Amino acid sequence: MHRIRRFLGLTVLAVMATASPAIAQVCAGIPMATGSTSLVGGLSFPDNANGYSIAVQHKANQAVVVGAGYGLTTFDDILGFEVPSMHQFVVSGAYEIPLAATNTGVDLAVCPDVSFGYARWDEVTILTVPLGVSFGAAFKAAEGSALIAPFVGPFFAWQRASADGESESDSDLGFTLGTNFLVANFLFGFGYTKIGDADGTFGIRFGMFF
Repeated sequence: MHRIRRFLGLTVLAVMATASPAIAQVCAGIPMATGSTSLVGGLSFPDNANGYSIAVQHKANQAVVVGAGYGLTTFDDILGFEVPSMHQFVVSGAYEIPLAATNTGVDLAVCPDVSFGYARWDEVTILTVPLGVSFGAAFKAAEGSALIAPFVGPFFAWQRASADGESESDSDLGFTLGTNFLVANFLFGFGYTKIGDADGTFGIRFGMFF
């Protein structure tokens, strides 16, 4: 049981780092046109680890965005011992609700969103379900040739880790925030995610639309 407990905490941060790029709408700093698809890669930097992710997402209609992603988290050696990498698979969905238009031309939206993550870390398997409501905006910059899209998303995260016939569940509150910059069909941005009392994780993302 003690061994399982060591995985809870870092795991949800790693899965959230993978899930975040897969929720693509104004509320996550990635405004998309109806029917478009995006491909987004990400790098995150938890303590003593590095995260790599890639996600594809599609805006099915004016409100619904669905996505799927894969993440790999590698860990620094501890006292000369190699720590196995963790593999994460995530599917996600969000519903975009536009807010009242303003006379400044800024797009505002609120989005309920949910992700389902499965991770494998050595012989430990982890299920993670973050459920949240995100808020975002998008406004023109550089005389209309670029967009700036800040976002913030509080969430509740539940996860269950299992190994050697034992299981343990945990839950906590967290948030993610950041800003993306979009020019033509390309984007670059950064984000910060924090869960409970754990140290926050900084990450960057980049991608394209088609």
